[in-house]
Amino acid sequence: MHNKSFITDNVAAVIGGRNIGDHYFDASYDNNFRDLDVIAIGPVVGEASRVFDDYWNCDAAYPVTAFRNAHDSQADLARLRVALAHDARAFAQSDYAEAVLEELPEGASADRFGDWFWGPAILVADQPEKIEVHGDAPALRIGPQLKAVIDAARSEVLLVSPYFVPGKSGTRFLTDLAQRGVSTQVLTNSLALTDEPAAHSGYAHYRQPLLAAGVQLYELQPAPGAPQSATAGGTSSGVSLHAKAVVVDRAHVFIGSLNMDQRSKLLNTEMGVIIDSQPLAEAVKRFFDSAVLPENAFHVVLQKAPESANAHMTWLWRKDGKAMSSESDPDVSAIRRLETLVISLLPIEGLL
Repeated sequence: MHNKSFITDNVAAVIGGRNIGDHYFDASYDNNFRDLDVIAIGPVVGEASRVFDDYWNCDAAYPVTAFRNAHDSQADLARLRVALAHDARAFAQSDYAEAVLEELPEGASADRFGDWFWGPAILVADQPEKIEVHGDAPALRIGPQLKAVIDAARSEVLLVSPYFVPGKSGTRFLTDLAQRGVSTQVLTNSLALTDEPAAHSGYAHYRQPLLAAGVQLYELQPAPGAPQSATAGGTSSGVSLHAKAVVVDRAHVFIGSLNMDQRSKLLNTEMGVIIDSQPLAEAVKRFFDSAVLPENAFHVVLQKAPESANAHMTWLWRKDGKAMSSESDPDVSAIRRLETLVISLLPIEGLL
């Protein structure tokens, strides 16, 4: 289950890519994720509640009491309460809590002024039965609905996905888009930044054909002063991309939990909203444009050496105002590079 939604009183819903944890709210002292959500009101909230009920009532959902440890005691509960109280006091004194208090002096539920982006929204969600099916079941997942929106693009498609493993069919789809004149740009994590080198190994297979077809690839850089450590699964360097979004023709937006990878397609359950709103599309485009600045992202391109007819991949970026380039994944240790190469040889793409 990879869905993310937060619904209050059937009035408002937060839908996007963010999990509940310190790393997703800039509250961690080491690694944090750059994410994207929408707050929705109107009929789409009722649809989000219906999806919640579908999952709550499905056969795969169990009450937490079903997993109760028979050895738990009142003494265990008392110790847990003391530990939680200690953690709550520590959090209240943290830099994050102080920043929230400064921004919301009247409390978390205080009114926050600002303009809404108005437009029709459709909630899309995988059906919970998807987890019981072996192989692909398009009727149970949101991919075909999102693909139809992207396929209707006339001029521009922006894709944001922290884990990007398009597979052969996805590569063919994006290649066709680019070759019929649709500007197709993808933002994902760099090898130096990703917390999932296995997913990056799956993505690396498809960079060359995508670039050859005219798809533009950008890979988010590590934050300054946060070099990637040697192989460390599940950790990232500094601020890592976690947002999942699509912008089509600066008019249609998808924001949700769906990564553009085989795991989200075949294994996870996912959800999100498709919104027709030019102002919102422009806002998400600004998010994209700021992330792909040469100071923030590596631009992967194909270049030909003067003495060779073959094009090779090159990473371009700026550092301290100076143009930089590399012919291999930048800012990566030899151990991490070797790890990714070994993983790429394994037949595990359907799990990435």
